[in-house]
Amino acid sequence: MIKQKKYTEAIEVLEAARDRFPDNADFRTTLLNAYAVAGMEDRAIAEYEAEIASGRATGDDEALIRYNYGSLLLSADRIDEAIEQLAMSVDLNPDNPDAQ
Repeated sequence: MIKQKKYTEAIEVLEAARDRFPDNADFRTTLLNAYAVAGMEDRAIAEYEAEIASGRATGDDEALIRYNYGSLLLSADRIDEAIEQLAMSVDLNPDNPDAQ
């Protein structure tokens, strides 16, 4: 219970930071990861989809987001979608051995 409360508090802070600094890729990426770590899989997937659709992330930031999203999709047994995201991540940053 205490652990979940800490996740909830961290997410609230990160959401406020994202809203205050919407162009800050680090806040957005950290928040996306926080949803996943907190066990909020459905919320995390929806937020990753919204982030990708927004087109704000480019280059290495987009590669990282697509890698993390692909990993999340793998854990949700959405294999075909995960493969697609991981392939896009590799295309954007072929030097990432994890995405390979």
